[in-house]
Amino acid sequence: MPLKSLLTRWLMSNPNPQSEPSPKNPLLDRMKERVEKSGKYYWGQTWKGIDVLPDGKPVLDPSRGEDYGSFWGDVAKTREGALMVTRQMIIDEETDTFISEDVADMIHRVLHLTPDSRVLEVGSGTGSLAVSIAPKVKSYALADISASMLEHARKRLEGIAGTSFHHLARCDLREFPDNHFDGVLFEAVMGHMDREDSYRYMLETYRVLKPGGRAYFQFFNLLHPQGFAEFEHTVEKHCDGRGRNLISRTRFHTPVEARSYVTHAGFLIDEECSQLSDLPGETLLHINEHALVAVCRKPQEGHR
Repeated sequence: MPLKSLLTRWLMSNPNPQSEPSPKNPLLDRMKERVEKSGKYYWGQTWKGIDVLPDGKPVLDPSRGEDYGSFWGDVAKTREGALMVTRQMIIDEETDTFISEDVADMIHRVLHLTPDSRVLEVGSGTGSLAVSIAPKVKSYALADISASMLEHARKRLEGIAGTSFHHLARCDLREFPDNHFDGVLFEAVMGHMDREDSYRYMLETYRVLKPGGRAYFQFFNLLHPQGFAEFEHTVEKHCDGRGRNLISRTRFHTPVEARSYVTHAGFLIDEECSQLSDLPGETLLHINEHALVAVCRKPQEGHR
């Protein structure tokens, strides 16, 4: 199957009978409206994708690395590689920003960010969210386990005040002080790491957030039909049966698991701003039906 753009996948995905009728999706509605008004994009548009990078190896070649940092660092050495593992298509920065804007606005809203907010994004990639959120807050720290990704983001955000870039050696936030940030976000990150490392990040997020600060954690829902279909694809294509599975493969969670992680880490879940049901409710928070989103608050007393 040829690689399709995010716009195409969001528009053309076939709803499973169990989840019909599809829920109202304000983000998708807003994106469609922006696409129609843009004069540059059209609904269902596709962009070029590539299977092999200039180094001669497939994009998702397991030999790129057996740990997070080495794999993501190797594949993102070129802009083409960074885009193929974050977007699955080759697009310019303007288009990348355009299709990220609605999710960025949603995150800005659910984290209750203001011009005085200090924000940390973990797994910031090429900066596609940061370029929309950073100008609206006091400071924006981009952290990634891939030094290559950070270099792409650094070039992209050049000239935006208050941004800083942090290369993570492992799945923790040890370089950041306690009770420092007003908001911390993980978008399309925890779905690409083991549960234990996701939970380690949640504990660290709790530590670096100010009392009353808010966190955004996004996962992929195993119990949603589309999520399970992607799970089966992962089993077929990215798991070798010997335990040497593709380190960047997608991991899937259930709503019960997601709730358990964040509550055991000490957070209070904001139910109105979360998407944590087995199947979508009447209105979606995230643009993807099979996304799980936990928007949480660190208690004012700040004690687990």
